[in-house]
This record gives sequence, structure tokens and C-alpha cells, in this order.
Amino acid sequence: MGIGVIWNQTAFGAPVIPAKAASRLYAIQVILENMKIGERGQVTIPKDLRERFGLKPETEVEFQVVNNSILLRKKPGKLNLTRWKGRCEKSFKELGYTRVDEFIEDVRGR
Repeated sequence: MGIGVIWNQTAFGAPVIPAKAASRLYAIQVILENMKIGERGQVTIPKDLRERFGLKPETEVEFQVVNNSILLRKKPGKLNLTRWKGRCEKSFKELGYTRVDEFIEDVRGR
């Protein structure tokens, strides 16, 4: 699950950042400094936000349009499953299985 910040302007010009709590959506109004988009389409994320959300150089982010707002969030990391390969081999052999698929089929009752 990614951490996101939604940038949306209120009637007073202050950004609104929705926060989800106990399956209800609350709007938290936060006053941030004004920023301009540079010639190349770049904007600087304030240092306190970068530190809070772990946004470091080379961090991949995703953009999404949500309710006429732009959502920016860290791209989820990929799971490295290679380190788990072979971990259950001994246990499966002790149980009499030669393949994981056999174990799964047996557990599911097939």
C-alpha cells in the first residue's frame, strides 16, 4: 500500500489532503508554500514531505488523476521471491511431497 498526497485547491486556495481513518474520509487542510512548475514540467517536493514519505533521489513515483486532482505516490516495491526458493523443500519431502503443487492439491482436497 502506497502513501499518497492529493493536491487539490479549495475555494480559499489552500490544498486539501484527504486522510482515511476508520473507513471514513476526512479532509485535512494544510497550508503549503506556493510552488511553480518549471520549464521542463518539474516541481520541487518540500524536504519535510520527502523525508516523511521516504522520497529519495531515484525513488520511482506514480501519478494518478482522482476526482479532478493529481495523486502522487511511491511506486510499490517488487517482491524478491528468489530468496524463498527451496525453503520448504525439506519439510515437503518429510511430508511425502515432491512438488509444491501436490501439497496444494492435497490441502484443497483435489
